[in-house]
Amino acid sequence: MVMFGHYYLIFWQHRDIATNLPNAMPLPTSIVTPSYIYTLNFLEPFSFGIFGVAIFFLISGFVIPFSFDKTSWKGFLIGRAMRIYPTYAAGLTFSILVIVVCGIHYGRPFPFESHVVLINYFPGIRDVIWVAGIDGIIWTLDIEIKFYIVCALASRLILNSRTSVFIIPLALSIPAYLLAPSVDEAMKSGALFSGQLYTFCASIQYLNFMFIGVAFNYLYRNVIKADIFLVVVVALFMLMAAICWRAKTVPITLVWTYGFAVLVFALAFTFPKILKARAITDFFADISFPLYIIHGVFGYALQRVLAGMYVPAWLCILLAMAASVLIATIMHSTIESKAHSLGRAMARHFTIAHRITT
Repeated sequence: MVMFGHYYLIFWQHRDIATNLPNAMPLPTSIVTPSYIYTLNFLEPFSFGIFGVAIFFLISGFVIPFSFDKTSWKGFLIGRAMRIYPTYAAGLTFSILVIVVCGIHYGRPFPFESHVVLINYFPGIRDVIWVAGIDGIIWTLDIEIKFYIVCALASRLILNSRTSVFIIPLALSIPAYLLAPSVDEAMKSGALFSGQLYTFCASIQYLNFMFIGVAFNYLYRNVIKADIFLVVVVALFMLMAAICWRAKTVPITLVWTYGFAVLVFALAFTFPKILKARAITDFFADISFPLYIIHGVFGYALQRVLAGMYVPAWLCILLAMAASVLIATIMHSTIESKAHSLGRAMARHFTIAHRITT
């Protein structure tokens, strides 16, 4: 969904955005966007990309509590670090190489300073320091890392299935809600720490949404009653929407895309037999993370080159998708799977040692 939204809609309807990311020249006006590209405009403000990210956030919220059944919070953080950082570092390096090659091809200088490149290798820190993202997707990993940290701090509550864990996003939402109105003005004026203010409010906004996934986890394990579950989900969603509305972190019209994602997730949760695992879904599940990392910069760059050669738009999209899937598959087998296995082994070893000492 994310890849489709970027390749089909963003690239052909928002050309400046799509070509700036890989450091390419905009498409010339002689290359006309086909009329069929606009056929999905009636769905606006629904966003395919945001829908995919929302599902990703909900899945994270749903599965992470299971981790604490197997390891301590320290082992959890070790496993998560090995799950995220090696693969992301490889994907970011690949994207940077694409940006360099595009810059050479189109006669454009490399657009990032060295310290920006270095900081981008550390999702979770990048937005706190407030430097530009390179690949267009790091913002979601910034949020994900913060969610891991909050879950690690709340590990005892999650391990014991305490509903009081939902007080955490509620408590964090109070200062975010109060500070939210000053975000937009601070960003426009370039006030000191305006980026950090935005990061705080946006992080709490999405943290509320990810805890909806935790609520589904509690319902799945029968540790929360259905009526309490509904209250928690509605409250978390309303807090997310309220902070978004007041802070203007994203257009408020996108909130309904997040709401639709909750409904789709609830449908899959309620009728799991309809969505059984298949070879094709297992394959894309395996490569989903590297595909997410590399698809933006690389796919835009490849489409720009192909479109510049007057390759039809539909073929540009298909070729970019196929090439991105191929690279993600290679990255999964050579880097991601090995780093993930190593992280699991490290977490188990740490957990065993931890249990012996305690």
